Amino acid sequence: MDTFDSGDNSPTTAAVEGFAMSMLGLTADQFAELPATTRGKLMARVRRQLRQEGVFDLDYEEMQATLENRAAEADSSVSLRRIIDSELTLHLHAPAPMAFQAPMASQSRPLPTFQSLLRTSSGRTPPSVIGSIGARRETLYPHLLVSSTDVAWLATKAADAAMGNLTNPSVITHWRKRHDEFPEPVVAGRSPRFRLSDVVDWLNDTKRLEQEPSVDWLWRHAIQLLPPLADPKQATPLRHFLVGLVASADRVVELDPSTVHGGSDEIGAMRSESDRLVRAALDWAAADPFRELDSALSELLPVTQALRLAIDGPSSRLEVLDAGLEALSRFSTSTHETTPALTSLIADLALAEAPAGGYLLDLGCGEGRLLTTLLSHRNGGTPEFVEGWERDPGAAGIARLRMDLMDAPARIGVRDALDPADDRYDTVCTDPPTGNTSTWLRQCLDLLRPDDASRGFILIPAAELREGRVGELFDMGGSGDPLPLEAVVLLPPGSRPHAKGLQALCVVTSPSNPQDSCMVIDLSGKRIEPHLSKQGSRGREVVTTPVLGQALHRWRQDHAIADPDDLCAEAEALTGTRQALPAGLFTVVSKAEVFDRGIYRPRRTVPDEVAAAITDLDSALQGMDPPADTLGSALIGLQTAMARVIREYRIR
Repeated sequence: MDTFDSGDNSPTTAAVEGFAMSMLGLTADQFAELPATTRGKLMARVRRQLRQEGVFDLDYEEMQATLENRAAEADSSVSLRRIIDSELTLHLHAPAPMAFQAPMASQSRPLPTFQSLLRTSSGRTPPSVIGSIGARRETLYPHLLVSSTDVAWLATKAADAAMGNLTNPSVITHWRKRHDEFPEPVVAGRSPRFRLSDVVDWLNDTKRLEQEPSVDWLWRHAIQLLPPLADPKQATPLRHFLVGLVASADRVVELDPSTVHGGSDEIGAMRSESDRLVRAALDWAAADPFRELDSALSELLPVTQALRLAIDGPSSRLEVLDAGLEALSRFSTSTHETTPALTSLIADLALAEAPAGGYLLDLGCGEGRLLTTLLSHRNGGTPEFVEGWERDPGAAGIARLRMDLMDAPARIGVRDALDPADDRYDTVCTDPPTGNTSTWLRQCLDLLRPDDASRGFILIPAAELREGRVGELFDMGGSGDPLPLEAVVLLPPGSRPHAKGLQALCVVTSPSNPQDSCMVIDLSGKRIEPHLSKQGSRGREVVTTPVLGQALHRWRQDHAIADPDDLCAEAEALTGTRQALPAGLFTVVSKAEVFDRGIYRPRRTVPDEVAAAITDLDSALQGMDPPADTLGSALIGLQTAMARVIREYRIR
């Protein structure tokens, strides 16, 4: 009897691929979309299991019939289904439910049969170019430029990339010198840019390609095509246009692969779909950011193709939106956004003791990133209803779309965050502009319910908490007046990129619930992260936000600083990871100390001789009249810097 081994010959590979695809309800195109390393490991494990069960000892016809029967009775193949599920979950890192799971009975697309998958995977029925995700993906390569870092990522094994151990980008310089056939950069200089198609071909030819660009990776890189088409003064409308693309994708029917058969018909149909999607996005954005729309339409085809691929991929629509906006932020400025580390910190602190079924308000919610984090947070309660106030209609529209994509119980209002209001909330969060801090703080306090459970979270410059300022900030006439301040987190430098100097997160209570003392968490020399990364910490010590949430929880319960080991154990129960806390992280300051000495006190001192030199230099600079040239601009900058040093170090 002729038997088949489990090697990589075409009939056996086609049969096993068809079996694996049928087990999960994958089409051939979806299977091809998996990274090459994932497919290889998946097939190796499936082959190993089938070999142990003696399937490869059968002749081809018997093996094919056995696999077909096993696929039809997929529920009985528990071990193989577990293998396939674990491989996809491990290597795709896709949140459940995975985008490649079999469709529910209510969906119109039928499950592919084993025989149809077998025919497709063996090459007897070539897939349509339009319907093939892999083919559509590769059509984007010639349009995209990549940096040396991107090339290094493509040459890094997936397991190493997951641990943060990327190939050093300097190796690209070595390759360019040693290999004449290495692609020439399209953009030369100290930061060269290469055409993606050329790089992928070279890496493939030299057996150095470890990772193929995923649909999410291509979507992020396709964003680079937008800024050159837009008016430089139209950064905000361009941002709204990008959001409009994602929002309008459902309203524009995707091209049906069965209606065209390649050639000019296919290209024309794809351009038609792209044009309709672009115009729908412009309608959504209510603005045209492009210099010449007619010429831009043809250039936008790769962007709309990349969007289609990303939406069909494993990421949710909200993740596609966030990835696009983050990529665009690298090319154009936008209104300030709360950083992910800060949104995670506020979420951990705000939800640690949030009342069940509470109402939460984000003052000046911007594009809704903080609300998104609060609603998707897992370490604590979830508010019953959230509301955001934002006076910019465009930003409010983006926040509203985020809430719609999450199917969240939310209301986004276009209004000034400082307008008087009758409603009161259990939790109020705000990341306001750096000016007029006292007005924003007063609004935050006024909107809290008058009970012991309500809390406000406001980001302010740390200098507002200096000696002699706290009393004015909280309307205290003396140390005996009530202080609605429960905790202060002194944040690491750069936590609010749009603000200068050190920043602080204040946790305030309702004025009807004043505090006798305040807990201070000093992170000014640390780094905050939502969780410990796999590659460990580098540089400054890392403190995770769940630990800080537990610290505030214990402070609120016992009015005492909890033991660091207990805090880490409680945070470990929530996150599954444990860390050691640095010493001196938590201190308690009495109300009298807050009023008399403040909370923000620069720990570094300046020697007397250095202070004298700084004072003399500042006096000399202030006496200069800067000329109207480059030197004058430098002198003005130096004068400003010296004034800041003198103010922050209290030299005068």
